[in-house]
Amino acid sequence: KRWHFHEFMLDTHQRLHKLKHDSERLRDEGDGLNPLTLVARDIARETGSLLCFDEFQVTDIGDAMILKQLVETILAEGTFIV
Repeated sequence: KRWHFHEFMLDTHQRLHKLKHDSERLRDEGDGLNPLTLVARDIARETGSLLCFDEFQVTDIGDAMILKQLVETILAEGTFIV
């Protein structure tokens, strides 16, 4: 899947916000996991084996902090990032 980086981060923030309000899913699937891990796994499943960014620029420190775990989890799920 090809994504513009800013759209990807907006989507990630929206998923995190939605998940915070979905206490049933957090209880059933979370098993003590950080909600960001669940979001990253969802993105990896939906993306398939390749995630392609047409640009990559991080200007927000909050995004930078989120990005580390997000990328690590997506890679651990078997998705390649270019």
